[in-house]
Amino acid sequence: MSRKMLVLAVMGLALGLLTGCESIGLSWADILSDKAPESEDAFKPKYVLSFHKIVKYPRAEQLEKQIETFDGQKMWINVNQFMSSKYIQEAKLIPCPDKKDFYNIELKLDRKGRMHWVQITAGFKDDAMALMVDGMFYCTYQSDTISDEEDEWVLLKGPFDAVTAKGIAKYAKQNYDFLNPSKTKLF
Repeated sequence: MSRKMLVLAVMGLALGLLTGCESIGLSWADILSDKAPESEDAFKPKYVLSFHKIVKYPRAEQLEKQIETFDGQKMWINVNQFMSSKYIQEAKLIPCPDKKDFYNIELKLDRKGRMHWVQITAGFKDDAMALMVDGMFYCTYQSDTISDEEDEWVLLKGPFDAVTAKGIAKYAKQNYDFLNPSKTKLF
């Protein structure tokens, strides 16, 4: 290697070391850390809903799991969700007429969500389902019938407390976008 090339290589290395990685938004701690840096605008799903069948007589270890309710009781659910926030495009709050600061929630479902909702209302109309919020049991839910598969909005009867209801409504669209990434967008 010629002397000029060696001098240029050393100068380039020195320049890279002196400017650091701040110019590309990374600190030395980020580079030396095992964890990937989290961007401030990275969205993490919040108030994610899922509907699960309640299992009265557990038999299948891998398909069923035991959960704890708010009052400390135990119940078994099917781990496969029959409906989730993946199919909820939007949510609107409807105040409960008989309870102050409690809400029912109207959900706008996409096409697959409407089909899942029809299956829930037909298959579980006499059975209660477990409604989970962020993977934690919230309440048992008795499904109503849907009048038409083309209805975009369905009513999720609560009552839901104000914090939970407002969180579900606030994050419904963001959760839907996160759980259904665009096929044309790489990152």
